[in-house]
Amino acid sequence: MTEVNPNDDLALRVIRSGEWEEQTTVGDYRAEWLSNLLVERVSLRPDAQSVALDGVEIGGPDGVWFRFWLPDPQQIIDKYFNADGRSIGIYIPIVDTFQFDGEQYHATHLILGLWLASSGHVTVIGEAEFESAVHLGLLSEGQVLWAESRIREVTADVHRLRLPPPLIRNFSIDKG
Repeated sequence: MTEVNPNDDLALRVIRSGEWEEQTTVGDYRAEWLSNLLVERVSLRPDAQSVALDGVEIGGPDGVWFRFWLPDPQQIIDKYFNADGRSIGIYIPIVDTFQFDGEQYHATHLILGLWLASSGHVTVIGEAEFESAVHLGLLSEGQVLWAESRIREVTADVHRLRLPPPLIRNFSIDKG
């Protein structure tokens, strides 16, 4: 099983629309605009190795991943499904503001994120890595303040059922 750590080496990672298309485990990639919302979808290959995020298996053979680029608030939300189409959970990375270069969105992942298990349990991911990056001066003062503020806001919005929005929270797939 491959463990996905969004910031293995504490370097800030840029999340780009379309980046999933480049992964060797992807069998099919699609992206569609729904009004001003960009939705990306990948189907993992039948021979894909298992992928884990913070110890939770988020992908394996024939799994399906969705990434939603929400323009307001500027937030990325990933939703993962297993081969049977059952929701595994939702990952909400804390990012800075979106940039659009005419072809794709991109945003800097500020190490922190929230994992929303299908059971409803919410876990903050990346706290130790964030503290290390702060200590090492790898984030600017503005990035630190933004990330700390956003993790509080996003957590509160999750508990108030504002995030993920119903479109994503209730989104399901039928693998027939």
